[in-house]
Amino acid sequence: MLQNGSCILVDLRGEDRSSGLIEGAVHEPAIDTVPFTSKIPKLLQKWAEISCVIFTCQYSAHRAPQCANWYREKADHRQRVAILSGGFRGWEATGLPVKSMADIHGSKLADEVAVNLGTKFVEGCLAGVPGGGFFLPTNQPPKPPPQALAQLQVQHQEGCGGAPQKAYVPPHLPNTVPTIENVENIDPKKVHDLLQTRGCLLVDLRGEDRAAGLIDGAVHEPAIDAVPFPTKVPKLVQKWADQSLVVFTCQYSAHRAPQCANWYRQKANPRQRVAILSGGFRGWEALGLPVQSLAAPDAAHAADEAAKLLGSQFAGGCVTRVPGGGFSVPGQ
Repeated sequence: MLQNGSCILVDLRGEDRSSGLIEGAVHEPAIDTVPFTSKIPKLLQKWAEISCVIFTCQYSAHRAPQCANWYREKADHRQRVAILSGGFRGWEATGLPVKSMADIHGSKLADEVAVNLGTKFVEGCLAGVPGGGFFLPTNQPPKPPPQALAQLQVQHQEGCGGAPQKAYVPPHLPNTVPTIENVENIDPKKVHDLLQTRGCLLVDLRGEDRAAGLIDGAVHEPAIDAVPFPTKVPKLVQKWADQSLVVFTCQYSAHRAPQCANWYRQKANPRQRVAILSGGFRGWEALGLPVQSLAAPDAAHAADEAAKLLGSQFAGGCVTRVPGGGFSVPGQ
């Protein structure tokens, strides 16, 4: 069918495409910067003249059937919609031609990625999350304004005798979540001053990674809880209605803080300011600002590793206005 142009084959894979490509297939990733369901109207227009649309992923076990189902629901009933049985691996196993074949190690890694992505994708779909609740953030991390960045990479710490401070360099954090319009980035020193005058509410979204240390005056409202965070937002909006500024933080303010701030911003009074703490707890600590219950080096490292894992998984399962991205702690 590909040879005579009677169908279009849609490759839904992402990183796992490194295992090999099917010549003639078009690439339309199931997991993208927007949920797949949001792309369907344009895809329907784009493929309106195609008599048969066939979807594939690595095994056609997760992404292909789900995306085909979504497409089928909106497509013209006269257009045939299908999945490629066995996916790319089924195609390859029958000896059909593939391009850019990976070596054994690369092929194994691609399969592991495929299984991981596919499983998470379906878990989000089963949770009733649009687009599987699994998307890739844009490549732009939350950007502090220049003055905040300058203070994070600080030359002097005000209030500490003017002594030079070592510049804070955050670790590499993949899948950082961008903030939406009207969510501010505020540097730790400014937040510290605001806390002293009760000019803001600082919300600590961390879980087990709070073992690294606490910021005096912050309130604890975990991003990952027995109920999804967006479900809690309406009550939080009421609870914090009298606050002029609500600032969210996690370990690095790279995943949980921006995502929860985005959800809160969408429901909060437009006159209430919403922000994230630039650099998160680690940015605060790096400026020499006071922390409580500072962990020993081993425990601090474990807390950071927990933060990276929780944050990355949280971001991977989140779409704005989606209940917790399907990532929550089961109730007791």
